[in-house]
Amino acid sequence: ACNELDRKAMISYLGFMTFSIIIDIVWMVQHADSSMFAVTASFGSAIQFVFAVTILAMFAKVIILYPAFSTYRSLPTVKPSEQANASPLTRSAYGRFIDVFAVIQLIFTFCNALARADLYSLVLIFVLYALHERDRTAMRGYFLFLGFSILVDLCWLGINAANMYLAGQQGTARRAYPIEFVFVTSILNLVFKILFSLFAIRSYKGLPEKKPSENKPDAGLEEGFYGNATLTKFMKTAKKLSFARWTTGIICTQLVLCLFQSLARLDPFAVVCAIGLYAVNEMDKLALEAYFGFLAASFFFDIAWLDLHKDPSKFAFLAGDAPTVAFVSACIILGIILKFAILFPAIRHHAELPDIKPSEQGTEIGNQRAKMLALYAKFRHLGDSERYRRVMICFGFIHLILFFFMALDRIDPFCIIIPILFYSIHERDRNALLAYLL
Repeated sequence: ACNELDRKAMISYLGFMTFSIIIDIVWMVQHADSSMFAVTASFGSAIQFVFAVTILAMFAKVIILYPAFSTYRSLPTVKPSEQANASPLTRSAYGRFIDVFAVIQLIFTFCNALARADLYSLVLIFVLYALHERDRTAMRGYFLFLGFSILVDLCWLGINAANMYLAGQQGTARRAYPIEFVFVTSILNLVFKILFSLFAIRSYKGLPEKKPSENKPDAGLEEGFYGNATLTKFMKTAKKLSFARWTTGIICTQLVLCLFQSLARLDPFAVVCAIGLYAVNEMDKLALEAYFGFLAASFFFDIAWLDLHKDPSKFAFLAGDAPTVAFVSACIILGIILKFAILFPAIRHHAELPDIKPSEQGTEIGNQRAKMLALYAKFRHLGDSERYRRVMICFGFIHLILFFFMALDRIDPFCIIIPILFYSIHERDRNALLAYLL
């Protein structure tokens, strides 16, 4: 919504975020007594940590309501990428049915989160994006991940069918009731997935071969969608990018592994995979850079999960059975290998992409980003000495501000050294800089 200035996407975000607050409250009530789930000392501490993070996340959701609603009111009725189109995009005849079924399935997915990790809400984003952007490629991605999602549902239902009774006998009756509720919602959601796929197939047949943002229907290939020859050039060469297919294939494999991990773990890296696929599909360099950042951060969570679940047998009543935890651990290890494997093609693909994605070139937001890139380029070409000089000035001021707070309880003689730093930078004096370092 923020990246595409999309009013409809923003109101959808507000609606589902509000509903998720209710699910957060129910989860916290369910896990108020963390000792019931503390199968190991470290896992009990992890439950308490997640409980605290859930409270912070809920407050963050409440705080963001006002700025998000203000953003919604400021967004244009028609997003910029559609304003340049000669005629507004029309939804297919099955569009409204898909919207209704998608909302129902998302509600079921939120309810499933009380006792299982269900990533189908992320899979639904593919079909909603495909219909919104009239993109056949995204719709094919939805069908691929839908098949794996149904397979994971069947596995989860099979694993937990017999364990619901065992959970009550082992003294985890409070845990059994949410599982029974989620068992029912999972079956209902599975039925809706099958019905939903029928409407999605009909809608797929009505989608154009090329999405409207790639070419203008009434203008020929020379102008392109925004009357920009550069855009047409990039769109023509998009399929020829040498590392795009490798990057897409590995990211799709990562997302499939995240779906299988949902048998015993909710891996947020699935959201990062969606960002990566969006970056490749839209040729968005900034989105691909965001993918790299979250990819690096995800390593720590993978290692932490593997460390907490070293003994799978202790987590049988939480995840279905011990082999399930062992299988998920194997998927995580394979996922870590793929995270290293994707670095080479993704970095090479990043070098192939334009600084401003094609769908924004020639638009107001594209011009704003071009100005930001020009400022960055100006800073980058200052030369190493001048660039480092400015960075040192910034750190010097940060040090100075911190000393004022430290003076409340201690006197740090290092504050006397800061003027030497400023003097060495201003006078370009090597001896003074050496004295500062000493």
